[in-house]
Amino acid sequence: MRKVEEYKQNTKHCRALASLVTRPEAKITLEEIAKVWEKVAALRERVAFEPEVIETMSAAFVAACDALQLKVGDDPATRVVAEKVINLAQRGIRDPDMLRTMTLKELDLSDESARDN
Repeated sequence: MRKVEEYKQNTKHCRALASLVTRPEAKITLEEIAKVWEKVAALRERVAFEPEVIETMSAAFVAACDALQLKVGDDPATRVVAEKVINLAQRGIRDPDMLRTMTLKELDLSDESARDN
């Protein structure tokens, strides 16, 4: 996520420079560059995860599946769990225990109720 913050910072810098320049062409160019940085940041937020985040997500996914007594594999139930983990990670949650707990919560389950099933 460090890169995303850098891209967002670049967006701010371009917009700040655009507000200072007087030539209309330069202002338009800087605004266009800022828009590109903004799009890159948004894309990076949605698509890419750093390797350590992927490890965290994997641990949370396996733990959530264990709590739900699901066998990790390619089936609709585990896909739902994976989607929840990914969505939470996209929102910035990086702790595997928190990812697991929040995944279960978003599935309207707690650790205790998942074990009871």
